[in-house]
Amino acid sequence: MAHDSRPDPTRVELHEAAVADRAFLDELLLLTHAEPLAHLDEDQRQPLATMQMRAQERQYRSDWPQAGHDIISLDGKPIGRVLVNVGHDVWWLVDIVLLPDFRGRGIGGAIINRLLDGANSARLPLRLRVTKHNPARRLYERLGFSSIDDNGMHNVMEKPPASGSP
Repeated sequence: MAHDSRPDPTRVELHEAAVADRAFLDELLLLTHAEPLAHLDEDQRQPLATMQMRAQERQYRSDWPQAGHDIISLDGKPIGRVLVNVGHDVWWLVDIVLLPDFRGRGIGGAIINRLLDGANSARLPLRLRVTKHNPARRLYERLGFSSIDDNGMHNVMEKPPASGSP
């Protein structure tokens, strides 16, 4: 099936994750966690990816119990998820994941720009944590994020609110 290279961002919608989204989320996260394990046989890859996925979900729930969890849809079809923690002094983009076929098409940038609009309206910075070798880092830099902390493996990046935000 042919896809437009850059879908119209107005066709991208968010809705709160619900029990009915569990199968999609399992598929999405399994695909994401299986990529680094591609060198393993399928019978090894599946259990390891599932274990990593569940550990990450537990960590997110522990670290960000108030984070909103939304499904990203394009033309009504689920294509990803985003977790955002809206705090009193900072907004955190906890995680954003798109199905592989929808990466590099402007969708992640459109979602992050919506978050930046919200953080700007609240006059708060938007922060995220990214591994040093994650290709998404280039997107974050293009959107104006800069590194504010480096632990050797991850960077915390932040974009302060635009001056003159409402």
